[in-house]
Amino acid sequence: MAYVICNYCQCGYDDLTDMAIHTRRHNKYKGIENQLGFLPAGHATREQIADKAKSEISNTAFVMDVRYRAAVTLLRTYFDASLSNAIDKGYWKKHPSFESFVAMINLLEAIPVEIQALLHREFGNTLGEIPPGIRYWYLPKSNARKLSFLEFEKNRGRNNG
Repeated sequence: MAYVICNYCQCGYDDLTDMAIHTRRHNKYKGIENQLGFLPAGHATREQIADKAKSEISNTAFVMDVRYRAAVTLLRTYFDASLSNAIDKGYWKKHPSFESFVAMINLLEAIPVEIQALLHREFGNTLGEIPPGIRYWYLPKSNARKLSFLEFEKNRGRNNG
């Protein structure tokens, strides 16, 4: 018996006892990839990419174009995490496109203002769909969405008090 993580569907399973669980998830991901034309990057990959992107964003020695592309890359890791969550929760078909997601997300602490302005120019600005500091999109009127806004308000109260 060995614990295995599938590189394709990111399912962690015991190779002897959990094979049926893995098979169901793997087949589900194949169907999703056929419909979307891609799959979101796995957690470990997203973290590696995000770390490099954050370093490039914060390095003011880089030209703005490099920092901007790093910001888009960072936002792609957030999009992939949000989409992965939507897949796991069963509402991935309603998840916004990458372009719409970027317009919705508000990560003031992660991306400098001058880069945010460029992002808004390219992707638009529909802030208010995702609370500041939250990286996941949730279905409108869902409990998860309500909780994400409550978490933001709670954290804002701590920072202001």
